[in-house]
Amino acid sequence: MSSPIARRGRFVSFWLILGLAWTAVTSAVVAESIAMRGYIGMLDDSGTLPPDIVPLRSTVPADYADAYTWTRLALGPGTPGRVRETRIDNYPDGREVHWSSAYLTLIAAAGRARASILHEPVESATERMRVWFNLPIFIGFVVLFSVVVAKRFGVGAGVFVSFAMLGFPWFVSGEVVHGDKRGRELGYPTANLRLDPTCGLRHGIYAVRVDVGGHRHDGVASFGRRPMFDVGTVLLEVFLFDFSGDLYGQAIDVALMEWIRPEMKFDSVDDLVRRMDEDSRIARAALAKDPDAFPPLERV
Repeated sequence: MSSPIARRGRFVSFWLILGLAWTAVTSAVVAESIAMRGYIGMLDDSGTLPPDIVPLRSTVPADYADAYTWTRLALGPGTPGRVRETRIDNYPDGREVHWSSAYLTLIAAAGRARASILHEPVESATERMRVWFNLPIFIGFVVLFSVVVAKRFGVGAGVFVSFAMLGFPWFVSGEVVHGDKRGRELGYPTANLRLDPTCGLRHGIYAVRVDVGGHRHDGVASFGRRPMFDVGTVLLEVFLFDFSGDLYGQAIDVALMEWIRPEMKFDSVDDLVRRMDEDSRIARAALAKDPDAFPPLERV
């Protein structure tokens, strides 16, 4: 049997190691929340979504991740607390969405409280509170799962779970195929990848980082049916910044680093090109905030 001093030492080291891991995870999540707040502000200024398709009226016309979009829709005036589907995602069919009314009510209450204390418009206050609202919930789950795993499999496993729950960006690997060359005509030649339409990736525009033969390139990508020229084919179309060369037949790895907006249909091709220019500006700014980020890839 071990001595009380040894048991006490193991007890202290167990919680100290987990505590340090939780501190590191919390720091990373807070940093990401601060970055997300700035990123959302940049997208707000760009008018990423037309305000007439979003219920809330404020200087913040849109949200950019799934959770933010659904919450915005659910909190809109005249909208029920449980949103079942939305027309602005995965054109043209929409997608079913299920949210807890209690969770939405808490976010709405937090927004009203901030508006009352800081004398801000309720819409803007709710937007800003949502950036931070998931943080304590996420940290709570990190603590819960890491403790359960650490007690069963050891403190090292608990630390691994803590950091693993931070996740990493979506990425896809595939061979570049020929498309209809329409991007080239618009001044945006793309490398096209065919993905399974049921893969679960949300249709829309992304800031991406691409590995081509061991060299990294930043870019902007569209995944979906391209509503301006819809022919029913789902493609991932990747435009690489400051790149010239022939990629047909080559295997590339594409990390989807930031969500920008859903697919949209424009009144004219000129409007589409102006929006593509703005998407490129947003993608460059988003990728510049973390120039070395790239998920770990392993070919199988």
